[in-house]
Amino acid sequence: TDTLEVHVQVDERIGLELGPDQKVCLGDTVWLDVSALRADQVQWSTGETSNAIAVTTPGWYSVTAARGNCVEHDSIFIAYDSLPEVSIFTNQIVDWLGAVVELETYAQNDYRYRWNTGATTPTISTLENGTYWVAVNNFCGEVVDTLLLANEPCTCRIFIANSFIPESPNAENAKFSPQGTCFFEDYSFQVFDRWGQKVFESNGLHQAWDGTLSNGQPAPGGVYTYTFFYRGYTEEGRQSIETRQGTVNLIR
Repeated sequence: TDTLEVHVQVDERIGLELGPDQKVCLGDTVWLDVSALRADQVQWSTGETSNAIAVTTPGWYSVTAARGNCVEHDSIFIAYDSLPEVSIFTNQIVDWLGAVVELETYAQNDYRYRWNTGATTPTISTLENGTYWVAVNNFCGEVVDTLLLANEPCTCRIFIANSFIPESPNAENAKFSPQGTCFFEDYSFQVFDRWGQKVFESNGLHQAWDGTLSNGQPAPGGVYTYTFFYRGYTEEGRQSIETRQGTVNLIR
């Protein structure tokens, strides 16, 4: 008969748990603390050996804790977010009153939107001029942006060149006249030399100055003045009246 006596010591589990992953706001400090475990040794992935560390940057953090013969590991991911960046903008150019305008702001799944119109979507549509604001929320707080919508009744889009070359091989550059998108009811276009003598007159878009005088001779190069008056309707059917004066350089 023989007897063997063995003494077995069972250490209690440490119970190391850093908890679920966290998401905090930019500038916040997260404290990871295992002091309640009364561990004999602590080793963090940052190289620190204290019971608690301060986290100020995002990323994975892990810790190894030992007490007696028990060694346990755990890790946690810390994510950082900031206040929303908010700016209202329009995704199209609208130049007449009463057109539908879409107002948009940044779209993020975890953002909450609140417009002064009562809408709660990232984009709204409106037919009215006025001041529009949107408050955008996330768990870090709220940011507000404001936009003043002030579309004006559309006028004709008129372009008048400041120079032309009668001898140019390009037909668009060889003659001088207003170019526009209106349907004209009344139209008057006149060109004068430096002494105020009228050298050209037109009552319709189909007549352009080719750089010649009334006697058929080429007008000398230089600066001429013009006056332009029209009354008509825009592409949207609105009446438009305008008078313009300016100068053009005839190049030879």
